[in-house]
Amino acid sequence: MDIGVNICPSSAKPTIRSESPSLLSYKACLGDDYAQNQWHPIQGNRDNRGIFQTNRWIGMESVTDGTSNTLMLGEGVLGGNPNDILGGVAVGMQQWRPQDCWNRVSTTNRRLLTNPVRADFRPTGGRAWDGRPYFVGFSTLIPPNGPACQWGNPDNEEQMGGFSSHHPGGAQAAMADGHVQFVNQTIDTGNPTVPDDNPVNRSGPSPYGVWGAMGSRNGGEAVALQ
Repeated sequence: MDIGVNICPSSAKPTIRSESPSLLSYKACLGDDYAQNQWHPIQGNRDNRGIFQTNRWIGMESVTDGTSNTLMLGEGVLGGNPNDILGGVAVGMQQWRPQDCWNRVSTTNRRLLTNPVRADFRPTGGRAWDGRPYFVGFSTLIPPNGPACQWGNPDNEEQMGGFSSHHPGGAQAAMADGHVQFVNQTIDTGNPTVPDDNPVNRSGPSPYGVWGAMGSRNGGEAVALQ
């Protein structure tokens, strides 16, 4: 069942609803991570540095970068053409660099993704109560309104990107202190050629610029959105 406050008025609903019982436009921040943001605690003591993690409970005391500097929730487009950057997801992206996700954007039309893609059947944001990153999360390696990529075809694989909206130039984000502000899609994202393939817990500043730092709750970066 859809709950109106969970759906952005600017988002088109998916045309196939049998696999999308409860829509969600506002997603949880998984941090500056791709390699392990779908892992459960029983699969290893991994920390994806975001406020939200799979089957983990993160207290506010862990947000050592400051609650006004750390992302909590953000927008995600629903529906659309499966190849659209806004609403579509490039699947089978089994590389670790943000640049590899950017390489899934068409060279002839920068608003489209190259196949294989996924959207209307179990679209991202189609299951508000599911809990898997593909449905309810975004990572801060790809800037707002950039491409979204997934490791495999199953719904429980790693998710890169996914922060997007139909608002011109960016999307809205809620920070951990409760305030909401607009994030420009031209925000600094650091070095997209740095791979996120480290199977152990990362520490220190994010390699993915201001955007990556905003996703990390404990990277030691007191970086604020402007």
